[in-house]
Amino acid sequence: MLLSSARCAIVLASGLLLMLIQPVEAQQELLKLEKGDHIAIIGNTLADRLQHYGHLEAMLHARFPEHNLVVRDLGFSGDTLTERPRSDNFGSPDEWLNKVKADVIIAFFGYNESYAGEAGLPQFRKDLEAFIDHTLSQKYNGKSAPRLVLCSPIALEDLKWPHLPDGKVQNKNLELYTTEMGKVASEKAVLFVDLFHHSQEMMKLVGIDDSPLRNLEGQKRDRFGFDYPDKLTDGTIAFFPLTINGVHITETGSQGIAIAFDRQVLVDKDAPQPEIAKFEAIRNAVLAKNHIWHNVYRATDGYSVFGGRSGLQFVDGQTNFDVMQRELEILEAMTANSDAVIWAAAQEKDVKPDDSNLPKPLEVKTNKPGELEDGRHKFLGAAEAIDKMTIHQGMK
Repeated sequence: MLLSSARCAIVLASGLLLMLIQPVEAQQELLKLEKGDHIAIIGNTLADRLQHYGHLEAMLHARFPEHNLVVRDLGFSGDTLTERPRSDNFGSPDEWLNKVKADVIIAFFGYNESYAGEAGLPQFRKDLEAFIDHTLSQKYNGKSAPRLVLCSPIALEDLKWPHLPDGKVQNKNLELYTTEMGKVASEKAVLFVDLFHHSQEMMKLVGIDDSPLRNLEGQKRDRFGFDYPDKLTDGTIAFFPLTINGVHITETGSQGIAIAFDRQVLVDKDAPQPEIAKFEAIRNAVLAKNHIWHNVYRATDGYSVFGGRSGLQFVDGQTNFDVMQRELEILEAMTANSDAVIWAAAQEKDVKPDDSNLPKPLEVKTNKPGELEDGRHKFLGAAEAIDKMTIHQGMK
């Protein structure tokens, strides 16, 4: 859902959300996308959460339906420009950008860095300049420097709960860092998306007379359990909150980010909104692909997949690494096959992923063979198992 079923239709038909997210300044040069471009989304929790809603990626495909774009989300909670902790042997940021052959990089940074306050601005500028210079010196696609888009943090949303900050202090810092990011982007001739000020405008329309939804993700209830109306008392359309806790986006926040990105660097500000049904078909395909990709990039138990336990040897010297890498190869192939489903949806076609090309799983021999053929174990049925049990006195 772009927002949520009927609510989505009301908002988009009214043009209210689009009106809110018009660029506040003259529109900059648009992002140039070529057919077959590989796009990497990197950065902090904002980048990470985008993959679970799919609006930004769906918008890219909706605007460029003939381009067969390949999008991979490399966001990771807690990432900063200089600190990106991972499991041992996970691979460096450059290695992953090489792996996905990034032609375009959409980077979300600045939120975590903003906690250094005004005193941290000089270091932030230095780190951001170094990040831009390094990124533009690479050829992740093997032939040319990537096109880079910097995205600011969103504002901290005041959900008016005593256990959450109201954002007044944090937003002063976030605005400073957003402004600095914009200046550096301009100096380096890099595209910049101001999410901070546009999210602030959206946040003004959230809530029921200062009683907003709290962390109920799509439930039409306010914090007291009452129905959440479509309009405020003054007749204005009421949006669900943009975040679950002031920081981490909801589906509404995801949509707002996608439209802000669209209006600032993808299309002319007067371009019509994508048709809802088509957009949703694309987004559903994106979400299916992202579910598979998430199991590649965020593979569970990295210590066994990449790290210290990955080298443990079992029967015939086979290691965790051998088996897990083959499983990741299978998942990567499934992800690539899912791209074709997205491309078809962008052209209003319905196809199923063709997984006939998947690598075969490795045979894993057990180190505890059973008495049956091929080392299988015999498992007793319920009645047969009871006959072999010794029942404690006084029990049955």
